[in-house]
Amino acid sequence: MGPHRHMGYAIHLVDSGAYGTTIGWSAEPAGLVDTDTGSVTRPAAGEPNEEVVLTATISKEGGESRTKEFRLTIVALPSPSIPGGDPVITHAIVVTAGPGGSINPKTTTVTAGTAITFTVTPDMGYEINDVLVDGASVGARAVYTFESVTKGHSISATFRKMFPFSDVGETDWFYESVRVVFEQGLMTGTATDSFSPLLGTSRAMIVTILHRLEHTPDASVSLFTDIPSGVWYTDAVAWAAANGIVQGYGDNRFMPEADVTREQIACILFRYAKYAGYDVSLRDSLTGFADANRISEWAVEAMQWAVGSGLIGGKGDGVLDPIGPAKRAEIAAILQRFIGSNTR
Repeated sequence: MGPHRHMGYAIHLVDSGAYGTTIGWSAEPAGLVDTDTGSVTRPAAGEPNEEVVLTATISKEGGESRTKEFRLTIVALPSPSIPGGDPVITHAIVVTAGPGGSINPKTTTVTAGTAITFTVTPDMGYEINDVLVDGASVGARAVYTFESVTKGHSISATFRKMFPFSDVGETDWFYESVRVVFEQGLMTGTATDSFSPLLGTSRAMIVTILHRLEHTPDASVSLFTDIPSGVWYTDAVAWAAANGIVQGYGDNRFMPEADVTREQIACILFRYAKYAGYDVSLRDSLTGFADANRISEWAVEAMQWAVGSGLIGGKGDGVLDPIGPAKRAEIAAILQRFIGSNTR
């Protein structure tokens, strides 16, 4: 670093994310952002601002890696004075926008005592999730003004996909669960604006959801006679079968279009949890359910775990309904609980 450069500013680069992911950072060009400490080196007064591309590599053990890019403008140091006049004091405001939108103006300097307004704009199909000013949430605001700036600040925004389903209302018990699985890309709609919460969930859809949760790892060819090549669930079924997460029927069929039952989803999640290395030691007695005797013998342990873990509960009047179909709203709620209670 030459004498015309200045350090002392820093940005926070997180090194871990949800579901046991790790995040590594790189910066281009090198020498402006130290990705180990977050320290920022600013150009000297009179030099042009510098554009830096920060790349986050998001990895999960046993899964594929993904990258996301963030563009950062590093503003040059202010001129110390105007010839023949008083010193001009300026302050930097660092701007960061996550995927799905932008903030304008970009990172900039502001003359002390003046105000500046920023506009937060989501991309098409997205909405503002939250705006942080100096690390503190100010809500999902489209406009924010710093009044009479007296120090350096930061403003950042996160965005989320717009919720498109007209058949899922905010007062529905499953609303938040559907939003979570939709935003995380685990479940999509049955049509552009429909989720169909009361429909059953096919066996193919369940393994596809878990395959997405694992970031769609490669799979060998499926050995089930009713799984064709090249359809939307081919790889997911092959992956789940190869890892002991699903089993077929006695005649070597998988029956991808059949509705998954509540005891089947318990078994599939139980096997997936063991595959993923989660704690599956919790158990609860099923004797309090009036229809506990209807649970298939091969599903008892998984149902004890699912009930003990709070993933599956009764449906009223002490009924567990083990062989009833698991509706899409129920699957969304079970997945939300499962994701929230398990980390690697």
